[in-house]
Amino acid sequence: MMKNVFISTVVSICACSAFAQVDPASIPQYLQFGKSTQIIEEIVHPFTVHDYEKLWRVPKLESLDRSSPERVLAYHISAMQSGNYDRAFSALDEVSRNDIFERDKKRGRKKDGYLRDWSRFYAGKTFVVKERINYGDRYVFIPFYQDVGQSKYELMQVLTFVKIESSWWLTVEQAANPILQNWSKPGERVRRMADAIYPK
Repeated sequence: MMKNVFISTVVSICACSAFAQVDPASIPQYLQFGKSTQIIEEIVHPFTVHDYEKLWRVPKLESLDRSSPERVLAYHISAMQSGNYDRAFSALDEVSRNDIFERDKKRGRKKDGYLRDWSRFYAGKTFVVKERINYGDRYVFIPFYQDVGQSKYELMQVLTFVKIESSWWLTVEQAANPILQNWSKPGERVRRMADAIYPK
């Protein structure tokens, strides 16, 4: 009987000593060769493209009227054509303006750069609108084109407008929306890497 007690005690002591040597904070090494895989998340963007009754030549508007996206677009383009920096940016919502100014500060882009670009690409040009894209209840995308003559039109840009309460504002809020690049390709499937892959 005493012998069994002695053996049990020795085994217990040895077991405790073995466990005591393990660092509970140690981290096991993972294998260097892993199995690459992926999950594809599909997000559907339903939108409606509306043609205008006729080709709309963008008029020059000196005063800002937020009653429709079209009026804000005309005001913004008019401001760029005349090289009026403050007026052009007043069409944007406050968050978008701050985002652009912060980005410009990091990139070193200044007012003079905008004025040069506007003089080159907008001054003295005629612009038209052929369709608008409704995206939900709050957003409208409007492509506008330069009239290059002989009934030919070159796409300049797709502008985004957001409805805030009862007013329409130019915005960059949907800048990453795939509709902006693919609205003319119904059913297009677009893939992009998840945000976590690339540091911001």
